[in-house]
Amino acid sequence: MKKQLLFIDDEPRVLHSIGRMLREFKDEWNVQYAVSAQQAYELLAQQIFDLVVIDLHLPDGNGLKLLDSIKTTPRSSDTEVIVFTGAVDRELKSEALNLGAADLLNKPLMKENLLARLNSTLLVKQYQDELKERNRQLNDQLIQAQKMQLIGMLAAGMTHDFKNILAVIQSISEFIAANLNIDREADSNLDKIVRLCHRGEKVVHQMLTFSRPDETEPQRCNLEKLFEDSIQILEYAIPKTIVIDWRCSAADPVTMVNATQLFQLFLNLTVNAVQALDTHGRIEIALEDVTLSEELHNAAATLPPGHYLVLTVSDNGDGIDRKMLQQLFTPFASTRESNGGAGIGLFVAQHIARIHHGLVTAESAADRGTTFRTYLPYQSAEIVQD
Repeated sequence: MKKQLLFIDDEPRVLHSIGRMLREFKDEWNVQYAVSAQQAYELLAQQIFDLVVIDLHLPDGNGLKLLDSIKTTPRSSDTEVIVFTGAVDRELKSEALNLGAADLLNKPLMKENLLARLNSTLLVKQYQDELKERNRQLNDQLIQAQKMQLIGMLAAGMTHDFKNILAVIQSISEFIAANLNIDREADSNLDKIVRLCHRGEKVVHQMLTFSRPDETEPQRCNLEKLFEDSIQILEYAIPKTIVIDWRCSAADPVTMVNATQLFQLFLNLTVNAVQALDTHGRIEIALEDVTLSEELHNAAATLPPGHYLVLTVSDNGDGIDRKMLQQLFTPFASTRESNGGAGIGLFVAQHIARIHHGLVTAESAADRGTTFRTYLPYQSAEIVQD
């Protein structure tokens, strides 16, 4: 997108000279000119400029007043301003800086000096705009995190109540099955109720675990069971038209990890796969042993040779283009902004993997889906932690 520049000077020959100096930047800058303060006010009311260059001496108005108007008007307050005038106007220049001018230029204007000041001011503005956008995104994330914290508190209380309800249903069902003469079909239905209560209890337990304050110390954890329970939770939330295939070939899936963090990593990767499929498709999830005989290199880190447990999450969605794939694990890099994607889930997943001295890798191709692999160094659960 072209940068929008406005030059204001009452001398047409000066503006004409500036136009000749900037001719080589016609593909990068859209330059407009005003010969009076009144014309400048009209142009500023019509559009937003990235940079305005003002001659402090204008016949129909004070350049300082125009500068102050630009910097104090909300619509144009982010516009950068450079002022230029004769070298002797030191007091005017000092006042201009106090009012928010980004830089100063002396007449007569020299091409090299003018281009250097314009480029440096536009570069600073670009950095400032990027920082403001990041701050806005961070603020939105903070608000969303506070909402989720509140929802988590409410859900934790509701989950306790739900657990009690399930316990009552289970107890009554077991009592009826043990003490009343009922036919085979009714007995089978009661057995289904009891089994569903057990399953619901597992879901409740996992949700309560996730809602509690995080434990920083790694604990002995069976990743096969953790991921199986997580899949049960995921299946409640996704469309029935999305099929999940799960397999575990790891000889020993028990290792030392932070289970809550691994649950979060798993959900981030699988929810990302669900969103890539939209309403239908297939997700393949696997846990296996892998021995790296040489280093595994990635932009995020390098894994040394050794024994790893690898979680693979694959989808058969549209895939991710190469440019996005290179920045996939950076904050706010989202392939689904139009669908509300915040671009933070994969960044968090990579962060959790790095906490465990592991790594998340991504492979994708157009129309062939995406595969994420999380490498977790195997640590014997028999090792006593200090």
